[in-house]
Amino acid sequence: MSLALGPHRVDGLYTGPLLLDGGAAFGRIPREAWSRLAAVDSNGTVAFAHRSLVVRTGKRVILVGAGGEPARFDQELARLGLGAGAVTDVILARVTRDHAGALVRGGEPTFPAATVHLQRRQWAWAHHPSDLDETRYSPPLLDALEASGRLHLIEGETELFAGVSVMLSEGHTVGQQLVRVGDTRWLTFAGALVPTSAHLKPAWVSALDLYPLTTVEEKKMLVAETLEEDGMLFFEHDPRVAAGRLREEEGGIAAVPVELS
Repeated sequence: MSLALGPHRVDGLYTGPLLLDGGAAFGRIPREAWSRLAAVDSNGTVAFAHRSLVVRTGKRVILVGAGGEPARFDQELARLGLGAGAVTDVILARVTRDHAGALVRGGEPTFPAATVHLQRRQWAWAHHPSDLDETRYSPPLLDALEASGRLHLIEGETELFAGVSVMLSEGHTVGQQLVRVGDTRWLTFAGALVPTSAHLKPAWVSALDLYPLTTVEEKKMLVAETLEEDGMLFFEHDPRVAAGRLREEEGGIAAVPVELS
């Protein structure tokens, strides 16, 4: 069953596995600590997930996130009675391979009718990344996206559509945007700021983050706001919990799963 947030119907998509080195995923946190929360193999690789959101509102079908396998998007959209051609908008938190890799299939847009919304500063950064993150961007993907003529570059925080807004979060990378759906009841696509429920602890920061101290402060603010307003977070890489409300418990903050179809 879809999650209803005012006039919006929200569904979660599982779009494939994501295998990542545990040290990269959890940074300076000791393996003894994070291995209790994540399945890890003998090589230190953790099986995470690619997840996206579908928001149906009015005549729009909005996809948040495009990481994973194009064929999985076909399957998951079909489960909702949709096809790739029905997607009117794609909102990207960032244009890294893990978040945008399914945008193009065989050199052509996977979602041919969709306008792609991205922060202008992230777009500029993707073309001139640092030595630390240059391998996370795909020049052919960037070229195909530009050639599509359907790229909408955003300047800062804004409400894209009624009840669908974007907020800046720049600890992970320059110009990352989080996506919030709803008004009095809301769900935030937490992007790489809180990629899994295990990353709710402020110090649990990926080694891939360019500005880890910024991540820590941004995360504290988002978690506090979510607790205070009884909001929900969507975890784009959590293998078990797609979305959840937060609760305080001994030892920190936990996510209470919220069902998304």
